[in-house]
Amino acid sequence: MFAVFLIVKVANSARAKGPVTTRACPYCQQSISKAATKCPYCCSAVKAEKIGPAEEAELTKGLKSLKEKVGNVAKTAKKAVKIK
Repeated sequence: MFAVFLIVKVANSARAKGPVTTRACPYCQQSISKAATKCPYCCSAVKAEKIGPAEEAELTKGLKSLKEKVGNVAKTAKKAVKIK
């Protein structure tokens, strides 16, 4: 069972996170849409916010940084071989 848990945990971390579409109302602290111009709970006027792009998954970020590190090591190795 523990192995299944670990597999599911890794699979969930590999998914890309969706963009944040909600925020707290500055007056009543209820969760409202970022595109809302009026709070449906307290009827206060609020400024609409743009919804940003989705965040990358942690696994994707890690793989990109690993690729960059491997590329840098490969370039350094090629330079070392040319010097000899």
